[in-house]
Amino acid sequence: MCTHGSRGAVALTPDGGFVEVPAEPVPRVVDTNGAGDGFFAGFLDAHLRGADVGEAMRAGARHAALVVQSPDLVPA
Repeated sequence: MCTHGSRGAVALTPDGGFVEVPAEPVPRVVDTNGAGDGFFAGFLDAHLRGADVGEAMRAGARHAALVVQSPDLVPA
């Protein structure tokens, strides 16, 4: 799997397929620090709950979108 920031993410599936998901649109980016960590946390959570690769990647994109919009995560 490879994340591409605002251009989304791509991955190979266990059966050799290819999945590409767009980034979630956000109204305002506060800070991109932690976006990748948020993506992989969302992906892993969904995957461990039984989601397929595409569903898990979309969950990761939603988590990353929350991270980049959160002013509470930006150090003062």
